[in-house]
Amino acid sequence: MTQRPQPFPGSIGTSSAALRRIVLITLGGNDLKNRQDRERAFRNLKAIITSIQDRGALVIVGGLDVPIWGEASRKTTRKSARRRGAVLVPDILKGLLGNPEKMSDAIHPNDRGYGIMAGYFTKR
Repeated sequence: MTQRPQPFPGSIGTSSAALRRIVLITLGGNDLKNRQDRERAFRNLKAIITSIQDRGALVIVGGLDVPIWGEASRKTTRKSARRRGAVLVPDILKGLLGNPEKMSDAIHPNDRGYGIMAGYFTKR
């Protein structure tokens, strides 16, 4: 008997096991909005990656350039992904931030922006 994969906490629906084999995550925007310090945010990222991988899924991390966290945030994101065997897609908000035609607010893309961001993920 094949064991059915369990849904991830916060996942939408449980109808297709294939949809849970690859999980895209990002770190940065909401952490800043919620005034999360950089160290805690990266501890959370490591725990999230591990939790998802423990359920058998490939993790793809969308890297964000968080200017107030500095260059260290890009390096830490890259290192966290590499050490845990996750795929990194760097700077997924490239060309979106500061562009009101592609953003719904200061940190979240609108439909057009998410379409562009999805293209970054699929190019890998």
